[in-house]
Amino acid sequence: MLEQHEASAFAARVARLLERVEYRRADSSQDKEAIFRMRYEAYAREGFIEPNGSGLFTDADDECPNAWLIAVFIDGALASSIRLHIASRPDQFLPVSKGFPDIIMPRLEAGDLIIDASRQTSRIEFTRTYPFLPYITMRSAFIAEDHLGGDFITAACRPEYRAAEIFIPVENPAREADARRFADTVIKQLRAGAPFPVVAAQFSQSQSALEGGDLGWVQPSQLDPGVAQVVQQMPPGAVSEPIAVPGGIAIVHLIAKRLIGRDVATVLSMREVFLPFATPLVPAAPTPQQIATLKRAQAISASVRSCPDMEQVAKENPSPRPVDPGPVRLDSVNPPAFRAMLASQSLDHATKPLVAQDGIAVMIICSRDEKNLDQITKQQVQEQILQTRVELLSRQMQQDLRRKARILQRGEPGGLTVASQN
Repeated sequence: MLEQHEASAFAARVARLLERVEYRRADSSQDKEAIFRMRYEAYAREGFIEPNGSGLFTDADDECPNAWLIAVFIDGALASSIRLHIASRPDQFLPVSKGFPDIIMPRLEAGDLIIDASRQTSRIEFTRTYPFLPYITMRSAFIAEDHLGGDFITAACRPEYRAAEIFIPVENPAREADARRFADTVIKQLRAGAPFPVVAAQFSQSQSALEGGDLGWVQPSQLDPGVAQVVQQMPPGAVSEPIAVPGGIAIVHLIAKRLIGRDVATVLSMREVFLPFATPLVPAAPTPQQIATLKRAQAISASVRSCPDMEQVAKENPSPRPVDPGPVRLDSVNPPAFRAMLASQSLDHATKPLVAQDGIAVMIICSRDEKNLDQITKQQVQEQILQTRVELLSRQMQQDLRRKARILQRGEPGGLTVASQN
């Protein structure tokens, strides 16, 4: 439920920003130069290219007849860009075919339409303000896929980092020492176990504070150079030392890292029966009801040999928890001892009774699969585009209704009547 709520909140933020976004194919020399300059700044900041006198970064692939340079504007200002190559024949070039000809060429020979996304870059000031800008930018590939009836979207895998930040402003250089001492105090609290989202919401002065400091999944080019250098060297779970950034000091927490488009994890399908206690358990003095519950849980553990068996037991022992908890990502299970137990548990045996203060659970694992959780199917892309269209249409209708309505005061004081201008 929490993941669904977070996904809904994320979609709402993206939908709100899309009202201010314009996608434009860069055909003019002026638009292309702006993209090449932004690309140069991003790649130079990440150390991927050597400095040059022009301040522009382009390559021969930009001039292919099947290449589209897409510029993304927010409130009229260039925020990001992406390059799309579109091909449905072997004689049409795709950058991805350089590295994966054995995969791409058979698809093109079969007549599949492939959209290859590359050179995605953004201005760092927009990335800091809108952590989900990469999704807004990549959306242009989904729109092209939907419009052209594409079969596949491809993109090269690059490292991506899930990071959170606390930004402490330094408006007066004379107060920098005080800001650093404060940052040291905050870091000490974080490393002692204080929740990063809570601390960020309380002390951070960046827009990401509203999300507990969470920047989402970002690439090094989307971060301040000093922050990017530190993040690439941090292990997941670490909290950085104070980092000097323009306008202040940053404290960074690396949540996770992955390759874009590749997030392989072990996913469990499970069934469980939860037998609640009538009162909280006191281990030294269990009640008769709790003792009876333990005996029933032991009997279930000894008899259940399959997921259908557990589903039948759940029907006979109604509980406040669903028998199917849904897909469970193994590496997200805590505490570690529980995770290790699930990793080694046999598929044809139920677990031993798992006793907690409020009741006892017995589980069985139906399947244990390795999955790429970052892989998006064509159906998911179509559903995302449809959902975005519905949300934007709904917002547009609400705005139209507000513009067409006016409020009149009639009758007794405080009485309001809404009337249409039409």
